[in-house]
Amino acid sequence: MHVVAVINKDAGSVKALDLEDFDNYLKQQFSSNHHTIDIQTVSSQNLVKSLEAGASNPNADALIACGGDGTASLTARLAYKNEKIFGLLPAGTMNLFARTLGMPIDLYDAAKALANSKVINSDLASINDEIYIHQFSIGLQPALIEKREEGNYNSKITKALSGIGATIASLSDEDNYQLKMEIGNEVAIHEVSLLTASNNPYGKDHLPYADKLNAHQLGVYWASSLTGIEKASLVVDILSGNWNANADLKHTSCETIKITIQNWTSGISASLDGELIKLEKELILKSLPGALKVLVPKPPYSTNSHMEDA
Repeated sequence: MHVVAVINKDAGSVKALDLEDFDNYLKQQFSSNHHTIDIQTVSSQNLVKSLEAGASNPNADALIACGGDGTASLTARLAYKNEKIFGLLPAGTMNLFARTLGMPIDLYDAAKALANSKVINSDLASINDEIYIHQFSIGLQPALIEKREEGNYNSKITKALSGIGATIASLSDEDNYQLKMEIGNEVAIHEVSLLTASNNPYGKDHLPYADKLNAHQLGVYWASSLTGIEKASLVVDILSGNWNANADLKHTSCETIKITIQNWTSGISASLDGELIKLEKELILKSLPGALKVLVPKPPYSTNSHMEDA
């Protein structure tokens, strides 16, 4: 297998690396597993261009990115469009999709795990035909992202501190959404502070990410109008992995859902795989079973015990 790997040198975890040493280690790991690899280390300004070039390379079988959740999402879309195998070296703050893949968070461990990987078919999800790998959200999460991006950060620590400040500032927001939710023949009206639709339902007792890549379902989660204290409690439960025990968070699973935002106005933001997008009034979300070929570590390198069932 010939692999193109694009490393975002501005990603949080990458900044702490000796890049020459890491590149050599990555090459050695792939070579010892009978693969060839072309490594490109680029700035964030050149990341998209380099990923697009790698995805369109006719000699490449797989496209690997080293970056955070936003980089992972972009790379997965390019791999899907260009029929490449997708691989990920986690270098972000949360690395949620990387956890589903079973990737170790330490980059040297991740390099070894990725070189010792197998190819499986992973589900994707779409919203109004836009592909995503982890989750779509309205309400609290995009509000947190908007406020966090008002701050400046150049490391994981300062980004985390900025996120704490954003969380506190967002708790007083009182914006709620009147949603008409249609799943099959069932129609329900909800007033919510937040709604999230994940690519495969979240696993329990950890951060909100899926245990399985191919459950062929969306996980849909919402909370009705919450007070600031209730929002704070939910945020704490999410970050501590106890989200499934929070009484305010409702959930279901489905293959397709249509959502109409009855109090929609222009200029409202949503988030897609952690990046801000403009929210449309009518939303059609779908699970796309087995749409993307992905690299997942073989045992004993995988950190996701559920991957053994894949």
